[in-house]
Parts: sequence; C-alpha cells; structure tokens
Amino acid sequence: MTDTRQLSTPLDVTDDLTFSGQANGGGVVRSGARLHLSGQMYGRLTVENGAHAHLSGQLNGTAEVLGTLDVTGQISGVLQVADSGQLMFATGSSIVRSGRTLVVNESGEFQPPQKDGSFYVISDETPRWLYQYDGTLILAQK
Repeated sequence: MTDTRQLSTPLDVTDDLTFSGQANGGGVVRSGARLHLSGQMYGRLTVENGAHAHLSGQLNGTAEVLGTLDVTGQISGVLQVADSGQLMFATGSSIVRSGRTLVVNESGEFQPPQKDGSFYVISDETPRWLYQYDGTLILAQK
C-alpha cells in the first residue's frame, strides 16, 4: 500500500507500507511489518523486533531500533539501537549532530558534506555501514 497523506497522529504500520507523505506524530513499525518512508517524519520512529524500515526520506526525531532500519536518507535526532537492532547507513546518507550535517563517506565515516558540489547516488548496491554503540560504522555483510 502507498500513502501520501499528511498525518498528525502516529503512523502505525502493521503490514507493508510505502509512505511518501508527512507524518507529524512519529510512528511504529510492528513486528513482521515493512515500511518504506520516502517522505518526512517528525517525532519518534520505533522499529520493533522483527520489523524492517527503509528511510529514504527524512526523520526529525528519535530512531528507536529493535528490528532493522536501513537509512539512505537523513536522520536528525537521537539514535537508540537495542541489542536486537540493526541500524545501517548507506554511503551518502546523513545524520545531523549538534546542528551539523554529517555524510557517510566511502570509508564508512561521518564527515561534513564536500564543498565541491559533489554528491552521492544511492542505490540498492550502495555499501551499507552498520552503526556501532560508540557512534562508528563498520561495513555490513550482504
């Protein structure tokens, strides 16, 4: 199912959903469900154990990951990853920390955007980096 609405209540995902609208109340991806978020979300996004979310849009809020979250877009908020969770960033995706945008480079490091106008093209084949508790990234196995 595809949803393009603007919501003020939390998004509750219990099946497969592609959401390209704006969710102003955060959301929960339930166990067994899949979310592709290409729009914007404000508030907490919780990905339950056994759930999968792909963020190609922007999250402005906390990412609580107990399942799997694949980021090819941007997170501006706190990252909370449980022992059961996997948070992956694609090369070229970004986070905002202390008001600074940091982009994942080809070495799996968060760095300020390049000032030369270059950009990344992100696809399914783009390397993914697994987020570690100390804030570093390691190459994820395919």
